[in-house]
Amino acid sequence: MTISSKKKNKVIIFGADSDLAKSINTYFQKKYDLIGFSRSKSNKKIFNLRCNFKNKKDIFEKTKKIISKNNYISSVIILLGQFDKSQENYDKDVSDDFLITKNILEIITKKIVKENLEINIIVITSMDAFVPNINSFKYSIGKSSISKLLKLYKKKYKKYKLNFFEIAPGPINTKMRAKKKENKNELLQPLDIAKISFALTEINKNVDIDTIKIYPKKWSYHFN
Repeated sequence: MTISSKKKNKVIIFGADSDLAKSINTYFQKKYDLIGFSRSKSNKKIFNLRCNFKNKKDIFEKTKKIISKNNYISSVIILLGQFDKSQENYDKDVSDDFLITKNILEIITKKIVKENLEINIIVITSMDAFVPNINSFKYSIGKSSISKLLKLYKKKYKKYKLNFFEIAPGPINTKMRAKKKENKNELLQPLDIAKISFALTEINKNVDIDTIKIYPKKWSYHFN
């Protein structure tokens, strides 16, 4: 499937219905067309396909004709996540961040290697991967596992034309924090993540970067 467009280069977003995806679309749209995959297709501003991220076969079927030389994919951005305030009740926590990210990486990496494409894969994790959040053991463990998985992928595929980048943000002003009583201007803004994602999309394919940790100055003492 070739996506017809006036713009040559494209970016794929997994989690296209999120607040972050909407900011990425706003920041990227002058240069890139975005192709989205999401659970509900609520974001109508981009070419958005519904996908069951827990089902590897569905991911494969939905992406196999899009990840191709004809579509000039510059980067793939994965920004899926669900925070369930479950504390140590791990078995009752319904979030599956590690499972769905693992599924996506497994399917798209094999496809990219098979097609011999040059693509930067950008995964948004969380500072909770490095500074555990006791409000959700599973969220912190899941993000930490994703971070380690990316390091394994970097090592395994270092001879190929793809890069794996991790952005680990602290608190972001999204719907997830809407009910919290706090100064939203003191948080990271979705546009901050969009700008970093753009830079990583544009970066030389021969460059590698370790985890980018970004957080509000107010929260800095929590992470040192």
